[in-house]
Amino acid sequence: MLPVVQAGRDGSPSFRALIDRLETTDVVVYVQCARLRSRLDGELTFLAAAGGLRYVMVRIGWDLPLERKIAVLGHELQHALEVAQNPDIVSAGTMALAYERFGFTRNRGLDRVDFDTLAAIDTGVTISRELADRANGD
Repeated sequence: MLPVVQAGRDGSPSFRALIDRLETTDVVVYVQCARLRSRLDGELTFLAAAGGLRYVMVRIGWDLPLERKIAVLGHELQHALEVAQNPDIVSAGTMALAYERFGFTRNRGLDRVDFDTLAAIDTGVTISRELADRANGD
């Protein structure tokens, strides 16, 4: 994942700013490429809160092209920043309650509910645009 993060930092000012902001928070983000459910490019799950830190896991689709991986990672890192901005999020349950408050339901299944936010969607779009502009020499 290090090459993905480095390419994001190099190619997108918004991605770089997101990483810089997260580094000042109490949220530790683990990132991995994985095989995800159908029609899902990325996800963030709450792992634990301990010792004054909160831990989340970001998983992105292993088979995505590099630029898409960067944009999806940026989208999910925006969610991590949302967790950081809400100190009441200290478990998967409190994260779901918070996203019911400031997000919206993306998918509702029998055993899980997926949430999203306009900020995360906008972040992914902005990062994609910045990467495309850089590739086109703009």
